[in-house]
Amino acid sequence: MSALRTFAVIFIFCCTAIAWLILGAAVTKRTDDAKRAGTDAVGQLWGTEQRQRAPVFSYVVPRQVEVNPAEKTPPPPTGTEATPPETTTTEPENRDWPDEKPVKTTKIVNEYVYVEPESADITTDLSLEYRRKGLLWYSTYMTKFDSVYRLKNNTAEKRTFYVGFSFPATNALFDDFVFKIGDKDIDFPGNIAQGISAPVVLEPGQEVDIRIGYKSPGLDRWVYAFGEGVTRVRNFKLRCHTDFAKIDFPAGCISPTKETKNGGGWDLAWDYKNLLTGYSVGVEMPRKLDPGPTASRMAFFAPVALLFFFAVLFILSAVRSDRIPPIHPMNYFFLAASFFAFHLLFAYLADHLDVLLTFITSSAVSLLLVFIYVSLMRGAKYAFLNATLPQFLFLVLFSYAFFYPGYTGLIITVGAIVTLAVLMFGTARVDWAAKFGTKKTGSGGTPAVPAS
Repeated sequence: MSALRTFAVIFIFCCTAIAWLILGAAVTKRTDDAKRAGTDAVGQLWGTEQRQRAPVFSYVVPRQVEVNPAEKTPPPPTGTEATPPETTTTEPENRDWPDEKPVKTTKIVNEYVYVEPESADITTDLSLEYRRKGLLWYSTYMTKFDSVYRLKNNTAEKRTFYVGFSFPATNALFDDFVFKIGDKDIDFPGNIAQGISAPVVLEPGQEVDIRIGYKSPGLDRWVYAFGEGVTRVRNFKLRCHTDFAKIDFPAGCISPTKETKNGGGWDLAWDYKNLLTGYSVGVEMPRKLDPGPTASRMAFFAPVALLFFFAVLFILSAVRSDRIPPIHPMNYFFLAASFFAFHLLFAYLADHLDVLLTFITSSAVSLLLVFIYVSLMRGAKYAFLNATLPQFLFLVLFSYAFFYPGYTGLIITVGAIVTLAVLMFGTARVDWAAKFGTKKTGSGGTPAVPAS
């Protein structure tokens, strides 16, 4: 192949690579836009990520504190509103006496003492359901949450305890909601946007069970938080049943103390007697392969596949140049367009078909284009061995590797090494100088032999 033809093939490759970069960027933009709009829409229709915080238990202790009116309260930080202190002061009648000292007064303040429950027994069922919007799949679920907390008055006095419960999400539905203290259903009139608070009076040493439960839809992950910062947990049990086999745990969460396979799902258990931790417990929902991000990754990688394909065609054409005319740069142009057609069709057909069916359809269209085109040029046998088979390896199999994110690099590396080995061993005896017309010849047209 002449230098001009080689330059033309390189130019075609570069132009196609730029087209792939533009396609990949366009698909990424579409995916990001769909994710922003889709997440909001799915959240409104089905709920958002749920983070259930443990209820807060406390009682009030009135304390008498001394107040000095001469002490100035420091100004609040910028951007906050000052709250007037709840104090009662007495000032001297004659302010002209320099030795007069302010009179100190006292006030009663309520101090909240937070306590941990004696035990917590929680069960939750997570039922997974995938929902799709555009180029993205969303892992939605339904949770059935049921919990029983045992509260005990460990003081020597009769106390009024307050139970504070916060909802796991603001934009969510809570069906079959249960809030019981003992056998009594708790009524909670008024605004409950910030949660629910209920009092319970306990004699010294008295215990009571507090039950909270609901059914609610969520998205992506479910988390149970013990509290803010390092928290003490006593006699804690959480049982979680899933109807899906592929489980994972969010960052900042403790893995279960016991995992048991149960049909198509898992029974997970967290058991602790006396635990101090700043972590939470939770389950990450498995995700389906999103066609949008997959299409963009394949488009960005496509120039590598085309480079391998062109290299094979170029080498095979050079090896057989004495028997078969070399492939013209225009042929390379149409072959590159056939490669590009695969990614273009995959990117826009994925909106309407399953991702695997989209991949099969796009592969079949591209393979047929190359096979029929090269068959018209060189015949069916040449087309299959020298064009369609390499295309299947570099385009189809390399692209299919992106369906296995953890093994994509390994699959492509193995394929590249196998291709290199075949080309090296198959062309080891080829006289490349003669193929590219660079070997010097003697007067009779025979190769010049170096002088000894």
